[in-house]
Amino acid sequence: MSLSFKKIAGAGLLTLAVVGGTATYLNSTLMTAPSATVAMDGVTSEQSQTSVRHAEVIVTEGQAS
Repeated sequence: MSLSFKKIAGAGLLTLAVVGGTATYLNSTLMTAPSATVAMDGVTSEQSQTSVRHAEVIVTEGQAS
């Protein structure tokens, strides 16, 4: 095998590993949590186990240095 073929094959395997790892990470972190069913006094309700997230951005203006 030539050295350039080994480099190309190694780069391909590394790319495959990175893409597979990224897909696995995103799949595990972006999965929605199952909802829980709560029954109290004969009334059932669905409650999500994930909280709603909000981003807050504060922009202040000042003099440029």
